[in-house]
Amino acid sequence: MERKKHPLWWWGLMLIVGGACGGGIINMIDPIQPPLSPGQRAELLGRGIAILGVILTGVVLIVVHLVRSRRGKTDDTSAPPHR
Repeated sequence: MERKKHPLWWWGLMLIVGGACGGGIINMIDPIQPPLSPGQRAELLGRGIAILGVILTGVVLIVVHLVRSRRGKTDDTSAPPHR
């Protein structure tokens, strides 16, 4: 059986949706409560940075796909060989 390759925009969309859903699920499981210690604030900052990183990676993949399609190079094999 041949494996289907998904385009970059599809992977980007999956990262954006996954990051947003993951952030929502984490907040439902462990909600934020007002009197926060410095350790709790650092944990929330780390969560936010991780979720933002996943979403931004998805946006970058979509932009790369759009740039490649504008140049007419949507296939990964069209790149010159790496030396």
